[in-house]
Amino acid sequence: MKRPILDMTRLLTRIGRGPLTGIDRVEKAWLDWLLRLRPDALFLVRSGRRLVVTDHVGARAFRDHLAGRGERVRLPPWLRRRGRGGPARRAAEDCLRATALAMGTAGECAARLWRLGVGEAVYLNLGHVNLTPQTIGLARQIGAGIVVMLHDAIPLSHPRFCRPESVIHFRRHIALADRCADVIMTSAEATRADIRPHLARRHRWVIAPLGVEAAAPAPPPPPGPARFVCLSTIEPRKNHALLLDIWERLAAELPGESRPELHLVGRRGWHDEAFFARLDHLVNRDIGIHHHEGMPDAAVGQLLEKAAALLLPSRAEGFGLPALEAAARGIPVIVSDLPVFREILKDYPVYLKADDAYAWEKTIMRLVSDEQSRLGMSRRSPPSLPRWQDHVVGAAQALGLLPGQGSG
Repeated sequence: MKRPILDMTRLLTRIGRGPLTGIDRVEKAWLDWLLRLRPDALFLVRSGRRLVVTDHVGARAFRDHLAGRGERVRLPPWLRRRGRGGPARRAAEDCLRATALAMGTAGECAARLWRLGVGEAVYLNLGHVNLTPQTIGLARQIGAGIVVMLHDAIPLSHPRFCRPESVIHFRRHIALADRCADVIMTSAEATRADIRPHLARRHRWVIAPLGVEAAAPAPPPPPGPARFVCLSTIEPRKNHALLLDIWERLAAELPGESRPELHLVGRRGWHDEAFFARLDHLVNRDIGIHHHEGMPDAAVGQLLEKAAALLLPSRAEGFGLPALEAAARGIPVIVSDLPVFREILKDYPVYLKADDAYAWEKTIMRLVSDEQSRLGMSRRSPPSLPRWQDHVVGAAQALGLLPGQGSG
């Protein structure tokens, strides 16, 4: 049976930075599954200039740090992590270093793992982080297969919606994946279709749709002004400006007591300062726009349960996990007409063109002004959606990583 080596570097970088993003949740789902079912699994992070490889003991302690309940360890000064990251992240890195089976350069780690007898292994890079020649070198030196998950090709297909430096970085990332990956994994056929034109080689692919947490159907929305939620990082491709335009018009047309609420949930990503100044101005005008940054997952769930609908007017998506999370609760979903949404959610959402502001406003106003439409649209029976267990087990089976599975 192949031995998995999970790269947890993305999760390490997220410690102390608020709720996990969609890609973070993928790495976390694999961490949880491997800790539960693969006692032989290894776990890797980049810590400063060193690679650190640990086992279940270190990975369980790391997961505690990720949850904010990890215990500090005392290390000699020459082993402590200094520099980048806050105290919580440095404590997690010290914990990993204290439990390391191997630590150092790629060659040093490879030599140590050979002495430990790592066997037939598969290196899993699932988070668009730490795919470097050094890490690839470690995997190659121990004879491990290389699996890379590509979540989208947005920096290359829609560069105008990304930081220039992120486009350059992603071009290098996808080129390295193209050269070195034995298997490329992604979350949808539509996403694979977006990625393939940017690859030069033919690859073996594994398609593993992302999962959602099990949740009880949400109750009907409460009486009073309709509440709408947009759950995503605030950045250009998410098209938040369309929603701000609509709410400014509604503020001029509707009396205060009947104005809908718009709750933007997510951290501020890349955008020009003029947009954020506009957002702050509209929040302060008290016209029903609210911005929630760093909101815990439980609070997000409570807010979603009170929503008339989730709004996602994105211009591009790799998967769009918030739409699944809302649909799993039976909450109405209004999204841009993108192939990935149609593949995963079928006919559950209302589909609108991302640049058709009139259609978005008309659909929102129907729910605002017509209580029967609001009640009729909510709550529909949730569609059948994959759980995180389905995502991991399906991919693990395709990769030969299920307990008891042969290595063929």
